[in-house]
Amino acid sequence: MNSSKELSRIRGIGTAKQRWLQAIGITTIQALATTPTEAIAQQLAEKGYSASAEEIAAWVAKAQALLSAVSVPPEVVEPEVAQQKADSKSDGWAAIASFNVEFQSRKVAETVEQRVIIRHHETNTTETLSEQNIHYLQQGLLERVQMSLIASNPAAQVPQPLTVTITQVELVRSRSAATMTATPEHRLFAEQIVANEPFELVATVEFSDLPAEGLNRPLICQLTAQARHLSGGSTIELGSVVKSLTLHDAMSYRFMLPEANLPQAGAYRLHLSFTVQNAPATVASFKIPLLSVYQASELSYSANGACAIAL
Repeated sequence: MNSSKELSRIRGIGTAKQRWLQAIGITTIQALATTPTEAIAQQLAEKGYSASAEEIAAWVAKAQALLSAVSVPPEVVEPEVAQQKADSKSDGWAAIASFNVEFQSRKVAETVEQRVIIRHHETNTTETLSEQNIHYLQQGLLERVQMSLIASNPAAQVPQPLTVTITQVELVRSRSAATMTATPEHRLFAEQIVANEPFELVATVEFSDLPAEGLNRPLICQLTAQARHLSGGSTIELGSVVKSLTLHDAMSYRFMLPEANLPQAGAYRLHLSFTVQNAPATVASFKIPLLSVYQASELSYSANGACAIAL
């Protein structure tokens, strides 16, 4: 593949950002996948280019996923290595958790999407990690190993995961327009919005099932959002925010994403995902099945009519 075109396989890297990376010597997916995020950020800053650490980390994660998706020839086990494995079993070692991890990618509307399929051999179960959650692969595997250890030792105490729920999503526009709210009972916004109209998404998140002794460290939490154009199939990243918080008496917190906009008219499906990065917790997800966007030059149609569309 032409190295000048290779980086375009990474979602979020357009022509301009390809030039940025090429200016610091990163011209291939291999180079991007093996360069630390901090080094990329520092070199871009020295060149006068501005990219957030979260954005760069997403590029690197996607590059690593693409590399991992390349087939690897079967491992040739030398006789002495095979003997070492046999010796390890005779020393009392036994597998408690084994996995098959498969990175997959596909091309949709000129963009490359990735996901990870994890198969747990002992329970014959399968889990799928979406592209925005690929970087939680290691945490998920370690949690599964912990569960296997508990299953093999009934005397061990089962750590109770936090239960996390997104109870409300607000779409905040300019002062001249009312804020719209979606809840689990009513997941549609009341009105359309204008293409390129800036807005901010605010999620209210509730925590429950805290341990009786409380938490001895702050939680590192991340909220991400995406919008998928229903007719075109393209996906737009609406931003991500990472926040550290300490749970006290209040169990409900608000997380605001950076300002965003939807440049193309049409119908969109929104997806918000909330994760806790440093403690066992459920993953909270909230989907808004329809958000209608129209061009300012077009005649607006009834908001009630738009919301009546069922997908």
